[in-house]
Amino acid sequence: MATAVRIEPDVTEVPSGGRSLEVATVALGGVPRGAVVLLSGAGGLRHVEVVDAMNELAEHGYESVAADLGPAEDDDAALEHLRTLLDRLAARGWDLDQIGVVGYGSGGRVALLAAAAMELGAAVSVRPVLPAGLDARPVDPVRTAWLGLFGALDERTPPGSLAAFGAALAASSPVFTQVVSYPGVTGEFVHDGLHPLTHAAAYDSWQRTVEWLNARVVPRPTPLARAWHERLAHRERLSA
Repeated sequence: MATAVRIEPDVTEVPSGGRSLEVATVALGGVPRGAVVLLSGAGGLRHVEVVDAMNELAEHGYESVAADLGPAEDDDAALEHLRTLLDRLAARGWDLDQIGVVGYGSGGRVALLAAAAMELGAAVSVRPVLPAGLDARPVDPVRTAWLGLFGALDERTPPGSLAAFGAALAASSPVFTQVVSYPGVTGEFVHDGLHPLTHAAAYDSWQRTVEWLNARVVPRPTPLARAWHERLAHRERLSA
């Protein structure tokens, strides 16, 4: 039985928002299915986990770029870093609807901000750092289908506030949103673990992430598909 070859990302320093941002890239040959921006930060993935996630995305046909945003920055600065990463994918021919954004920890908050500010293929936030006082402030509607994955015992997102946030977001947004809360686990489920509930939450959250991307990120057409569409367009022009 063949063993999957582990891909080590190319790492470069990229100017972004007045500072240098370390960006990891996994580029695929052939015709990849789509592209993903993977964001980490406070409360997010460790470096080795980021590389693991990029490899698993590659197995599903997704190129990816990843960055650790470090300590929480203001929303405008965080979105500027995201646009830097999106520009790198655009340079490889990816349109916004062919790109998904997946964020962990403070990177999950940026994924939510992106869903509100842009029309992407899909957005997923895992253990996102949400703003304080969720019940007391209006919820900005999102323009990109958004999935939020939380540990029910995470002290940063009390269950009552999380439920109210999910309901308000669903009511105000023109696209589908979903909030999933895993019982019996804290936000540390993002790192997996030996406890059955932690492992189940980590496994399920990744399955949901991939399914969310597959259902919503627009696939890049293959050369044969492009040729077929051009042939159909030619027939329509002749019959007009």
